[in-house]
Amino acid sequence: MLKSMMFIDGSNLFHVLRSICVEKQDPSYKIDFEALTKVHQNLGESKLIRIYYFTSAPAIVPEPQQNFFHRLEFAGVRVILGELRDSPEGYREKGVDVNIACHALKLSSHYDECCLLTHDQDLIPVSAALQDLGKTVTLWSYRTKTPARLLRSVDRTINMVDYWDILRVT
Repeated sequence: MLKSMMFIDGSNLFHVLRSICVEKQDPSYKIDFEALTKVHQNLGESKLIRIYYFTSAPAIVPEPQQNFFHRLEFAGVRVILGELRDSPEGYREKGVDVNIACHALKLSSHYDECCLLTHDQDLIPVSAALQDLGKTVTLWSYRTKTPARLLRSVDRTINMVDYWDILRVT
């Protein structure tokens, strides 16, 4: 059986969830990561062997965010943190895209399919590099908000709206 890994851009996921909730008039911003694994299994021929969740956090992580990270880890999701820097425009994430790219490439010998959950066009070169290595790249997204260039850069897309009733925490 083919193997896959999922690389989630946490900030992008938050914005995807917010958009879906607005569209569905659903106040729940939470996703069930075990259900995400089940949806993945039902969609394809590959077994999801690992999920990585990339985000940023301040040097001192607030307790609610710590609790969220612990829940992810309890569900088997590996959390990788970048920096959260203060700037005149507000807080800015640093290192998240690079972490996703490095992990996806570094671990590519362990999977056949790379599942990216992002809307970030900065990951288009990573998609191309993985395809050059013979990997299938699947984009999990909220299709109406995903840049066309990113959609064209992957082998297939999965619109999370189609599975919202399964993915949402009730």
